Amino acid sequence: MLNLRDSGREEDPLLLIERAVGTRPRGVEVLGDSRWTAAAQNATSYHAGAAFLVGDAAHRFPPAGATGISTAMHDTHNLAWKLAAVLHRQAGAALLDTYQQERQPVGARNAGETTSQWRQFTNPQAPLPPMRDIRQIDMGYHHHSNAVVPDGSPDADPPGTTYTQSATPGCRAPHVWTRSRSTIDLFDRDIVLLTGPDGAAWRTALAQTPVISHVLSGDTWRDVYGIGKDGAVLIRPDGIVAWRSASSGNPEAATTVVSDSLLFHLP
Repeated sequence: MLNLRDSGREEDPLLLIERAVGTRPRGVEVLGDSRWTAAAQNATSYHAGAAFLVGDAAHRFPPAGATGISTAMHDTHNLAWKLAAVLHRQAGAALLDTYQQERQPVGARNAGETTSQWRQFTNPQAPLPPMRDIRQIDMGYHHHSNAVVPDGSPDADPPGTTYTQSATPGCRAPHVWTRSRSTIDLFDRDIVLLTGPDGAAWRTALAQTPVISHVLSGDTWRDVYGIGKDGAVLIRPDGIVAWRSASSGNPEAATTVVSDSLLFHLP
């Protein structure tokens, strides 16, 4: 929306449009105008009973890098698979509580970050706190909830971070080319187990669960995902790393993660 006033003076909206697009608009009738103010808001709760807030209903940000639409899509992706799992009796209802746990803090983070980005744009000399770059704001968020099992890795999303892919549990699973497709093409409607050829014990342990296993060859993907030849990673349908074991460890632990942290003790 165009700002139709300059220093308190009324301006002809059609002249402003002409100035913006380079030609006098024809057949245009201006019915009204209003001021737009850059602002950031984030709901304190994204979930109450059967109601869930996503997108602009949950948060709004200044226009810094189209972060509002990115955050909205991530909200929807996060909630959609959880709703589907519960409604199809594939997971317990407690899984829905993790939507609030995960997305509300991201909304608060993005409200602060985009406000700083906007202030930098409008006043480059203004003192600002350390800022994440736009890619980190959009893709580098780190979820903490009952649907993520931490592995002792440090926070992957501190203030001032420049985006680097991370397979730390709670983060978006990294993109790595494997033959003719990306690893992220493997994550869709299912919980996915990634292992190398030496991860048979993990695959055996999860054979009776609703988990799809993919055996990937090569060292590149394992280096990016931070596991050894006998390690394993569990990825949620929304592409978030739920759990990771760098080495063989205890294969039965993966079964516990699926039943307790992703299916939430499905009756």
